[in-house]
Amino acid sequence: MPCLNPDGTLAQTAHALLTALETAAGTAPALAAQTGMPLWQVRSSLRELRGHDLVEVAMPGAESNDALHRLTATGREVLDLSRRLDG
Repeated sequence: MPCLNPDGTLAQTAHALLTALETAAGTAPALAAQTGMPLWQVRSSLRELRGHDLVEVAMPGAESNDALHRLTATGREVLDLSRRLDG
């Protein structure tokens, strides 16, 4: 399930994860519990969001999917833009 729609907007899953990471960093299991998404989907989405530089691993060198992830400045900008487009 891609994090970006064909038109370049955020998919619902990406929006939910970026919103969850907006206030605090989180691990895949914690984000799954917070968003109600299946763990496999959170892990997959985090990989894709890292690839788009929208989230990053909070501790460099800890590239595990269960590492602590945080929103990047680009991720914050994309989330803000998404909200403006939706509103």
